[in-house]
Amino acid sequence: YCFSTLISMEMVLISENDLKKDIDTKLSKHFRYLQNKYFIKDIKVNNIQIPINKRKKPIVELVVIFEKPIDLLKLINLENYLSRVLNVKASVVTKKALELYLSKYSHKKTIKI
Repeated sequence: YCFSTLISMEMVLISENDLKKDIDTKLSKHFRYLQNKYFIKDIKVNNIQIPINKRKKPIVELVVIFEKPIDLLKLINLENYLSRVLNVKASVVTKKALELYLSKYSHKKTIKI
């Protein structure tokens, strides 16, 4: 039981690495379009969640830096476009939003000496 669990965990890690490479390749292919349509300056894979149920698509969190602000509808369209192109469930978060979210928790953990 333990050995088979280790093998399956190793297979997930291998497939996660392969998936990240595949996503990076597809993002670079579509980057010019993303720049023109959505004003994307930079896009990076932040996190990949591979579900145990093979019928569900992996969830990929992408951190995006925009050249100029976009509205909510355009952000949703971007997520849908990336989900189709990457064949995953794409979740887009802006770098600024991620920094604000993380800063809330980093201040709570600081200890004054």
